[in-house]
Amino acid sequence: MINKPYPRIWRPSHNNDGWSDLCEGYENDSRNINENEKRSLLSAARLIIRDLEELWDYIEPCDSHQDVYSHRIYELLLRTCTEFEANCKGILLANNYIPNPSARNLNITDYKKLNRAMKLNEYEVTYRKWTGDFKTIKPFLEWGNTEDTSLSWYQAYNQVKHNRYSNFSNANIKNLLKAIDGLLCILFAQFTTSTTIIGHSGICAVPIELTEFDLEYFHIKVPNFSEEDQYDFNWEVLSIQSNAFNSFQF
Repeated sequence: MINKPYPRIWRPSHNNDGWSDLCEGYENDSRNINENEKRSLLSAARLIIRDLEELWDYIEPCDSHQDVYSHRIYELLLRTCTEFEANCKGILLANNYIPNPSARNLNITDYKKLNRAMKLNEYEVTYRKWTGDFKTIKPFLEWGNTEDTSLSWYQAYNQVKHNRYSNFSNANIKNLLKAIDGLLCILFAQFTTSTTIIGHSGICAVPIELTEFDLEYFHIKVPNFSEEDQYDFNWEVLSIQSNAFNSFQF
């Protein structure tokens, strides 16, 4: 079990069958994340969800419309993936991650290293408004099945960003919803029940079981963590220590 939290990395706590008041509080500590930064990340996601909802005034959310693309969808895909990148970079840097010195910027190779820390490939998201088989998505499934670092929706984002004319059809509903689900997972894997981003006013994630949470439009199924990978500490005691957090070793 883990006796100190990692910055911006959620784990269930060992006490009380997976959820314990003893561990609560570290998520809002300024050493975990600056409150203004957290608010900015959640506000940006809230706007994306709101704009997704406006799309359904013109496009029915169903399987037969997965490949529909447009400038509006293109805009939302770029915004969503940019927010995904911002979250990934923030988590890595908060844990004192040292990037490859030969790379100019952090990239998808770096982002994939979060999978080991957060089990992103096991997250599953169901979008209630969708009709058909595409209703439930594992946006990071590819990270669990291969050594490759690619994600289909993130590749689509890069392709359409760098050559919109040739790749415009990649800015479609399917890739957009996968990207939004991916953004939800990366936010939830940091903030869990304080992820107040869904809906116009913001609604907290409500635990249904120890591994499932309901938001207004989405249902999130989170990974199972073994006992050795769970948090086990008393935050009230730990918080007064100068070294209350440990950096995850990527």
